[in-house]
Amino acid sequence: MKKQLYIVGGVMLAALFLFGVYLVFIKDDELVIEPDPFYTLTDTVIAEMEKIEDDVTITFSGESESRIKSDDYLNRAYLFALSYTEINKKISVEFDRSVDFHGIIIKSEKSNEQRQISYDSLYKSLDNGTKYAFDGERLYTNAILSVCGRPELTGISLRALSGYDTDGDTVMAGRPFMYPRIERKDVQTITVVNEHGSYKVYRDSNNQFYFEGAKVVTYDAEMFANLIVNSTYVLATGKISEPMGMEVYGLDDEENATAVITVVTIDKVTHKIIIGNKTSDGRNYYAKYHTKDFIYLLPAAELEAALLGPVHSYLRANLVYGISSTEDLLKVDNIVLDYIKEGYTLKANIHARMFVSGNLSPFGKTDIVTMLTDRVSFSGTYTNWPESQTLGGFTSNDGKNVYLEAPLYIYGDEGNYTVSFGILKDEIYSANLPNKIYASISVDGETFTEIDISGLKLSQANKEIKKYSFEFQSDEPVKFLRVYFGIDKDKYIVLDELTVFVDGVDAQPYDGTIGGWKLTSPSEYIPSGYNFIYPNNEFSNSFVTSLATLMGERVVDFGITSKEGDPSTLISSKLEQYGLDNPALHASYEFNGVTTDIYFSDINENGKFYCYSVIWGIVGGEKLERCSDVIGEISVETAAWLGWDIVDFLDHSLLSMNIDTIDTLTLTFDGVDHVFNLYRNEGNRLERVTANGKEMDLQNFRYLYISIVKIRLKGEYSEGDRKPTEMLKVKITGPVKSTEIIFYRVTTSKAFYTIDGEGSYYILVDSINDIKNNVKLLLDGKPVPYR
Repeated sequence: MKKQLYIVGGVMLAALFLFGVYLVFIKDDELVIEPDPFYTLTDTVIAEMEKIEDDVTITFSGESESRIKSDDYLNRAYLFALSYTEINKKISVEFDRSVDFHGIIIKSEKSNEQRQISYDSLYKSLDNGTKYAFDGERLYTNAILSVCGRPELTGISLRALSGYDTDGDTVMAGRPFMYPRIERKDVQTITVVNEHGSYKVYRDSNNQFYFEGAKVVTYDAEMFANLIVNSTYVLATGKISEPMGMEVYGLDDEENATAVITVVTIDKVTHKIIIGNKTSDGRNYYAKYHTKDFIYLLPAAELEAALLGPVHSYLRANLVYGISSTEDLLKVDNIVLDYIKEGYTLKANIHARMFVSGNLSPFGKTDIVTMLTDRVSFSGTYTNWPESQTLGGFTSNDGKNVYLEAPLYIYGDEGNYTVSFGILKDEIYSANLPNKIYASISVDGETFTEIDISGLKLSQANKEIKKYSFEFQSDEPVKFLRVYFGIDKDKYIVLDELTVFVDGVDAQPYDGTIGGWKLTSPSEYIPSGYNFIYPNNEFSNSFVTSLATLMGERVVDFGITSKEGDPSTLISSKLEQYGLDNPALHASYEFNGVTTDIYFSDINENGKFYCYSVIWGIVGGEKLERCSDVIGEISVETAAWLGWDIVDFLDHSLLSMNIDTIDTLTLTFDGVDHVFNLYRNEGNRLERVTANGKEMDLQNFRYLYISIVKIRLKGEYSEGDRKPTEMLKVKITGPVKSTEIIFYRVTTSKAFYTIDGEGSYYILVDSINDIKNNVKLLLDGKPVPYR
């Protein structure tokens, strides 16, 4: 049945298309035929055409029938003419190529009157020749009425062609564009003037966009994309074709307009939009294209998000030459915080048990640093060093001398240093004696001075591991020791444990700290006898990561250099305006050879800090020296460390000794010494604990030790507190380090403490009571809580 219907429908269509234009589609399995609205005459015209009694011909002249039907625009004019024949059979359409006139001739047979309509006049065209509207209904109708002696009609409208409205604006889903869309690649400049001032975006010779006066300043890519889109893809929600006076819409004067946006293309075509008042419902703004008389309605939300704000909203306060991943974190070095007004400085450097020269290549995947500093020496019968867990082999990748650098934690009053190391000679496995060995020291952490070790002579038998040492004296605390080895390329030196002792004490006590950072300033916070202290557990995440990725929360000003980005041309009046001519805080760090300096003001009226930065160093072999060229604003919500005091950076734990490096732990309180003896296995790991000859539960002892390690300092001790009373003494002895901590109660909640006789801080009494209670539980064989 359907097949028959479609066949019948096909016959009907063939007949219909002889007389007019229809829309044909299938709906609910039925063939639907409707007249095409474009070719449907208006009711007024239909009424007048029905009254025509003369025979009227519409002749397409000057062109062949095939030419007219093959041309889109002429065929549209022809099909529209057929609409008149459907209304009145006395009206007909024909073709006459022989006539000289290039157009349409409408003639009445009765009056012999005729009217001519050129093909070009049937369409309205843009300046570039593009046709956007059809005027055929008005021209055909009035020509027919005229030759028949009837009065012409007024008010017959244009018919918009697809993609346009009758004003010549391109449209999408019925919404008009203020001007045809411009591709991003065709934009040369965008200038915006609004209540916040004016700014300009331009395309530079490198084909990149910049904000004028802020070439070195980064901008938000997403917001910038919105700026481009809202300037070049201006789609209105509606249009007022016959507006009242421009002053009604706030469009009579550019000076008083809400905004003026000017876009210039790379071929120097200018488009200007004037934004006027907001509509009463707040959903749109009135707007005008500078050469048109229409008024458009533009969405308020889109304008306010992209074009009506200040230029600062696009700019980003990128302040640092920053890290891009956590793998980069341990490359952040030489960290400095200058509390300028307080007059003290915090300095932090990368810390490791040992550093090696860049040309030193360990054997295989050996962790050479751990092997030479873990305080585990070779024992047993030697077979071959490549399979050893304690002997570390290395070579020079360029044939030049290599070095091992030991940062020294401790110094001594006498300054008598002893450096020891074992060397293996094994000719079969290419373990050679160095052809040269010498050493240097640094007392300032920067310059190294060679010391005399001429008395050191290397001589040993093949397959022998022999220990060597040399001594030197220094009146100043030594911070770094370097031992240099001369070795031929592709040959190996194999060492067994390098140690440095000062006045008989290990200058690098094994405290379980593998790497991270160390604090070398301010000196008043570093105990006597130590070269540095450790920062707190939050130092890495809460400080270093924050510092090396720092970005201001917003830009409050830009163009703070007279020569864009040149720090030597900083404008002092700009800095003074934000309290940065005399900054309160300076932070800096080095990453991959580039130093970032950031300067902060005092807290401003918003409870935040103004800031700017200078970045300098070598990148890709080229010198870099650049100012951020913005004044940013930042708060402690973004960078908590801006609210920290020096003490907040310090390690708040009182004890950091690894439990595997302890021989005895003595806890004294209430007049009783509780002595715990610790025993290690062959791998130097804790194996058992005794007290008074009685075995202690190992896990419970570990929990006791954790309760000691977890003690945290709370603040600086004031001498104004009452006379101290000793509460607890913790004495630890070990093969590489011994220490004594005494806690004195000074108030009901505070306890002052000293470490090896020195102290400046207090802790909370509750933590001491927890330790004392845990000791009793352990000795009674009861579970020690882990919390």
